[in-house]
Amino acid sequence: MNVNKINMVQLFMLVMMSAGLMNHVTLIPILLSVSGRDAWVAAFLNVFPYMLWIWLLIRLIRAKGDQTLFDWIVSYTGKPIAWIVVSSMAFNIFMQAFLTLQETVGWTISSYLPGTSRMFLAFGLVIVSYIAARIGLQAVTITAGVLLPAVVALGFFVAGANIPNKDYGRLFPIAIDGFKPALKGMLYAGASYMELFLVFLISHHISSKIRYRHMALLGLVLVGLTLGPLMGAIAEFGSDEAARLRYPAFEQWRLIHFRRYLEHLDTFSIYQWLSGAFIRISISLFTIADLFPIRNRNIRNTFLLALSTALMLCITIPLSDHTYFRFIVKIVFPATFMLLLAATLALTVLTLLKKGGTSHHQRN
Repeated sequence: MNVNKINMVQLFMLVMMSAGLMNHVTLIPILLSVSGRDAWVAAFLNVFPYMLWIWLLIRLIRAKGDQTLFDWIVSYTGKPIAWIVVSSMAFNIFMQAFLTLQETVGWTISSYLPGTSRMFLAFGLVIVSYIAARIGLQAVTITAGVLLPAVVALGFFVAGANIPNKDYGRLFPIAIDGFKPALKGMLYAGASYMELFLVFLISHHISSKIRYRHMALLGLVLVGLTLGPLMGAIAEFGSDEAARLRYPAFEQWRLIHFRRYLEHLDTFSIYQWLSGAFIRISISLFTIADLFPIRNRNIRNTFLLALSTALMLCITIPLSDHTYFRFIVKIVFPATFMLLLAATLALTVLTLLKKGGTSHHQRN
């Protein structure tokens, strides 16, 4: 098993590539559908409770130290509760990997490879993700570091090139129907922002000391990765038209052209999307395997292979895009928000009990 650790810079690159895809691809269409023009208000208002949640997360990271989540919970409550917690976390991460694969395959077929087998596309992406996860966390983070500069550069390019197409007056007025749409959207933005829970799960693989200012900065980066393309989509298409688009962040690429000499620059969006999907699925597979107390390398690799196979089989489930979208809006995002919030609060209570001298080891 990989025993090498990553530093804070590598962590930043990893989270930006993984969570950034969620904020660009999955979150923005949901926010526009539930909050309309107030979607950007919902994304912004979440900053304040988000900073408080990050403070709680830092306390958990410090309490866990260099232990795995499983061993840490065992030291408090015993193995049965530890198995329940890590299994819940693993299922949630697996679901996020499935969403990434589902979105990527669906977008690929609808955009530039119509008629291609879904299983063929899924196999290509999952197999390279499996290989990276099998090699270890450093392989995933180094790859993220290689891919990220071009992804960021292309992001700034599409934002700058579309300035003539933007009218930020379309962001206003806000709260036409009161603040209910914005408050409703905060749940979905919160579920996406709480992807930083990943840092807690893999904190024993991080060599640098994780401070609040590091996590707050990383959290603000994730907010920016949401607000930028979200506000851009509303400014370019208007809130009603943006809500009708399936992937408004990537539709912005199609507006770019240099007179009649250079068009179809949306080809670059393929690089952005596939880079983020690869890193996101890779780190998901690695984290799921890392959650469980699997010490034998061969067993761990077999488990990773089983996870990858299950992921590819899930892509064969017949889901229309409408059914899939309702599924993530009505079930996945609310459940993810509640799970991560409940886990944060419950684990915080456990740390307080430990300070009170009531840990599992102390009772036994």
